[in-house]
Amino acid sequence: MQCSVKKVSKRKNRLFSSGVALHFLLVTIFAVAFTGCSSVGRESFIQPVENFIPGKISFNKEDIYINVNQIEDNLAQQQVFQGIEPKIKGFNQQCNPMGQSGRLVLKINQRTLWDGYYQKNSLAITGEIYNEDQELLLQRTVLVSGKDSILQVKFQRKYIGSLVDSLTKDWMALASVESEE
Repeated sequence: MQCSVKKVSKRKNRLFSSGVALHFLLVTIFAVAFTGCSSVGRESFIQPVENFIPGKISFNKEDIYINVNQIEDNLAQQQVFQGIEPKIKGFNQQCNPMGQSGRLVLKINQRTLWDGYYQKNSLAITGEIYNEDQELLLQRTVLVSGKDSILQVKFQRKYIGSLVDSLTKDWMALASVESEE
């Protein structure tokens, strides 16, 4: 009788320890899966302009401000410029040369935090278009948290490229926004 009681208690201990191990494994899998996810928030500002005719947008390397952990990053600035300049040149070829011109400014801040062994990034990417009088006409901000880093070209294209595309669409739509009011 004693022998069968020991066998049953050993089985219970194995089941309990394997259940705990399974629970720990599931929690670890979910933690790793959700750590890799990014959350993205978007905000925009549009200043209506009377009798607006959209023209060309100027864009220079000096109009890009990139800070990674509060340190200015000139290499990332060059990468972003090389990625965005062809978009702006292509956009300008389709614009009315007699229209009002604008100036694109990009401000990018990345903060890196460590959560145990995992690196998490927080990005704030703001694109602004000013008119010739340095008045802010358009502003769009993208906030990102997760593993994505502005230092990787694929994320520069993903976030900054789509931000610039949205700003150029808004730039062209300023004339119709003004006429609706």
